[in-house]
Amino acid sequence: KGLLSTLELPGGGKLRLLAVHLEHRREEVRIAGARAIERARLASKTPMIAAGDFNSSPPEYPRSSPAAEGRTALSLLLAGGGFATAVRKAPGAADMTFPSTGPDRAIDWVLAPPGWKLLEHRPLDSKLSDHLPVFARVGLPASR
Repeated sequence: KGLLSTLELPGGGKLRLLAVHLEHRREEVRIAGARAIERARLASKTPMIAAGDFNSSPPEYPRSSPAAEGRTALSLLLAGGGFATAVRKAPGAADMTFPSTGPDRAIDWVLAPPGWKLLEHRPLDSKLSDHLPVFARVGLPASR
């Protein structure tokens, strides 16, 4: 599931924002969703940020559930070259987003276009959901 919006930025630029909620039971279904996200990104000349509950993490992350070929929806999106995020080689407790009470996996992400500066990317302490919200501060490229 997702919601795609086009935002008009101050100064006349545009940004597409995709709010994401991928399927929670099977990585194969999430990978199909990631392919749809990639098609939407490729079909647009406007830069896109995808953010939300991907229910997926890099294969090397704790509690990741790669599909049979070893991929995850998140690894597919990052390998495509159209998105970047704050993936850490050795994630710590401060990177985990689910469940909000005692998080032990990172499945909520903000993905920005490559070349944009991801200045900050961190979960916020909140019990408003079963997931911790992720705060991201993104710097636009200078040549925008």
